[in-house]
Amino acid sequence: MAGKYWHNRLNRALSMLVSLALAFFLWLALAGRDTSIFDLTVPLELAGLPADLAIKTEVPASVTIQVMANTAQGRFLADRRLNMQLDVSTAKEGPNAFPFAEDALELPRGVQLNKIVPSMIEFEAVKLIDKMVPVKAATSGRLSAAYRLKAVTVEPDRVRLRGPAEMLGKITEAPTAPIALDGITQSQTMMVSLADGSLPAGLEIIPKELRVVVVLEDVLEKASFPGVPVTVDRASPADGSRVRVAPEKVKISVAWPVSKVRGVAPEDITAQVYVDEEKLRREGKLTLQIIVVPPEGVTVTAIEPPNAAVTYLPPPANGEGSSPSGRTAH
Repeated sequence: MAGKYWHNRLNRALSMLVSLALAFFLWLALAGRDTSIFDLTVPLELAGLPADLAIKTEVPASVTIQVMANTAQGRFLADRRLNMQLDVSTAKEGPNAFPFAEDALELPRGVQLNKIVPSMIEFEAVKLIDKMVPVKAATSGRLSAAYRLKAVTVEPDRVRLRGPAEMLGKITEAPTAPIALDGITQSQTMMVSLADGSLPAGLEIIPKELRVVVVLEDVLEKASFPGVPVTVDRASPADGSRVRVAPEKVKISVAWPVSKVRGVAPEDITAQVYVDEEKLRREGKLTLQIIVVPPEGVTVTAIEPPNAAVTYLPPPANGEGSSPSGRTAH
């Protein structure tokens, strides 16, 4: 009984499989009869173009393919992202023509390719060359009145351009995008690119970003003050001796950055000579450098004359003070 049961089960299973197979083949036969012509737009990609060539003329971005397929296959192809790739690795300088091969597209089995429009891609290729050109730094805006633009340097100072010879022939320099100077109060380093539209489109530029160093310097105010008194740095001697300094007054020239110092008056400046008392007593007269002490931020640019003569005047023999000619100091 059990054997007969399993025998009947097996027969029913086989019958079901045969029925499914017959239904599948019948569907294929019916589907094959529903054949139509489909036009599909497929993106075009040129592959393998030699590195020393560029395409000068316009090339279509896509092609139209016409295929024969049943409805199911047509829907499948319409939903699928097809891509037409054309090998142009053998292209040469000048006119080129590349027909499409029959197997340019990998189509599903049973789909027939009728035609490709256009059937051939034609273009003109030009030779690419390299050219080194200097970079020109371009600036915009103005610095404040307290600063002056000392230098603008670009690193590197030359860029390599790659493109057709006829395009590169007239290019003599590559300007940067404008470097804004408004509001700058100190030297700065920044990255910039070349100016938009300054070079023909399609050129390869190496490098694309450049390092720019903007160097500022302070605007200086200058002044000269004649008649600045010269003082002697000398401790008051116990014996009552004195010294005489000549000249008594000198001319001092100074300069200061207007961004840091508002102004300088004569009384802001002192001029001194520093005396070695023992050497002065021994030699009687010394020629010493005049030292000027300016306010903070102010630079001394000239001292006229730069030196002063200091003469030792011993105390009077009778113990009374004397009034020799010339400026004296303790």
